[in-house]
Amino acid sequence: MIICVCHGVCDKELTAVIASGADSVEKVERQCGAGGDCGTCRPDIERLIELKSFGPVALGRATPASGTTAVSCFLARAESGDL
Repeated sequence: MIICVCHGVCDKELTAVIASGADSVEKVERQCGAGGDCGTCRPDIERLIELKSFGPVALGRATPASGTTAVSCFLARAESGDL
């Protein structure tokens, strides 16, 4: 999906740039141009950078406590590594 329309930068390219060490919108802009013109994509770039700081997320089923109604839910747990 295209995130930066001005420069035609997609989410996969942004993820790769961020994974290679770009930890600010300014660094992303220097590497691929995204975020440097109209600024509409800057919040999305910031969100991707923030997600990177959490690392990959592993999903696991939660077990309901005894005496409670079973509800289908998932727990997220951060793991080390890149997005």
